[in-house]
Amino acid sequence: MKTVSSLLTKDEKKWLDLALSCKKAKKTSLHNLTNDILGKYKNYSYFIDDKESNLPLSIFSIKKNEKLKNDFIDLYNHPTSKLKKILMLKRREHALTSCPYCGNPTIPDTLDHFIPKDLLAEYSIFPNNLVPQCRACAPIKSNKYYSNENNMVMFAHPFYTSLLDDIVIEIVSNVKDDNIIFQVQFSTRSQNELDKLMTVLHIKALKIKERILIYCDKEIKKWIRKLKKNNFDIEMVLTARYSEHDEHEMRSNWEYVLYQSLLENKNVMDFLKSIHPKDQEVINDVRELIVLDV
Repeated sequence: MKTVSSLLTKDEKKWLDLALSCKKAKKTSLHNLTNDILGKYKNYSYFIDDKESNLPLSIFSIKKNEKLKNDFIDLYNHPTSKLKKILMLKRREHALTSCPYCGNPTIPDTLDHFIPKDLLAEYSIFPNNLVPQCRACAPIKSNKYYSNENNMVMFAHPFYTSLLDDIVIEIVSNVKDDNIIFQVQFSTRSQNELDKLMTVLHIKALKIKERILIYCDKEIKKWIRKLKKNNFDIEMVLTARYSEHDEHEMRSNWEYVLYQSLLENKNVMDFLKSIHPKDQEVINDVRELIVLDV
């Protein structure tokens, strides 16, 4: 989880022009909505800053524009070649090593419509509405936006709010019955009550706690399997992996926080160091390698 305001852009008109330049768009009256759409773009940050209000009506909810909604969304789903190239860059060239929404230590390779395109189609190709996201968050967040039960927006926007930078994840590891078990705790540096409520809602809505526990279980089982197969210094390896992360990831990158927890607990490290491979005959394959023409 992190704020990535560096990914904000001001080239929304360029994106819109590229989208509307396709033959399919020219066969519709979408061009007549250009000024209305650009006007919506200018108001985007106001909607994002208002954590307690649901979304306004879409320009495509007006009867004369209803049939154009799917046409406009289709400009994102089937972009022009130039727009497709820009979308690919936004999806891949973000320099993120973890998901800004949840802290999952995997490079985000999909784009989330923060305001779902089915709710406000005019933001379907607005660049600042497209947020790099991990594939685990994608189906959970899906088309969700506002919680009527809590009267609040369900998620923090990684481009616009510092709320995500205030979140600190702590993983507590212990040895119990020859197993390593985990607990997850969340804290925030924010003193604002509304921010605290939204932080809790964001964490719960994305099921971050449950997903971290699953991640920890998979990771520790992976290292135990490796220790049973090979002799190596687990403390040195974990320290090296731990040291790869920058300070900005210390708060919420699951891998960093997990390895920190393991390394700081002597009982856990002693348990891991006690695991060794059983003696087994090493079989070397001496067959010649043949390079394949692919």
